[in-house]
Amino acid sequence: MEFKELNPTQVITTRDFPVHSAEVLEMYFEIFRSGSGGDLPPVPIMHRNLVIPHFEESTGVLLQEYLRQNPQAEYFLLNGSHRTTSANLTRHMIKGMLLATEEDIRQAKQIKLKGEMYHHGLHGTIDGNVKDLG
Repeated sequence: MEFKELNPTQVITTRDFPVHSAEVLEMYFEIFRSGSGGDLPPVPIMHRNLVIPHFEESTGVLLQEYLRQNPQAEYFLLNGSHRTTSANLTRHMIKGMLLATEEDIRQAKQIKLKGEMYHHGLHGTIDGNVKDLG
């Protein structure tokens, strides 16, 4: 599994708004503002070349136009919009883990935060995660 430091413009999100929990967003905002954002687990991302072929044709056309206008947007966010929004608001880079194989997903599910398993909400397969983006 590869880890990346990303600018917000490199990340494509499908579920940022409306924010699901203002309280969680505030919590992550305070973590990043205090300088402790680096202690958080990386967010799961997938490269657009792995994801785009799974979109329906009508959605794919819209996505291609978006990518034409935003060529720097390379990675789809699978989970972690509160963290990425908070990082962006506090002008921090986004720490991501690039998932390209089922082995990467298995490794991601083993990540711990303060000794506890961290649940990214990932499916066990690439296809399962891609389908969840829709």
